[in-house]
Amino acid sequence: MALSDRWGPDLALPGTHRRRSGRDARAQADGYLQHYYGFLGDAAAQIAASAAVSAEMVASYADSFAAAGCDELIFVPAASGLEQVGLLAEATG
Repeated sequence: MALSDRWGPDLALPGTHRRRSGRDARAQADGYLQHYYGFLGDAAAQIAASAAVSAEMVASYADSFAAAGCDELIFVPAASGLEQVGLLAEATG
């Protein structure tokens, strides 16, 4: 079942999403998020480590929130490229 079928067409996709490929995605997400949340000290690394950097992580997060009864899930991109929208759509079905 597609995420949009579960929650309707007005889906705004909590989590941070950054998709590139493999290590590159993790390195870029870590760099961006640790810089952005650097004022939080050690917590910045924890936030960065939770970034969804693969289609599997995005799908897992979405499924877990849906199973918990969440009716709206917002993914905030950590990348500026418009291709991120398509990658997120692919990952969520």
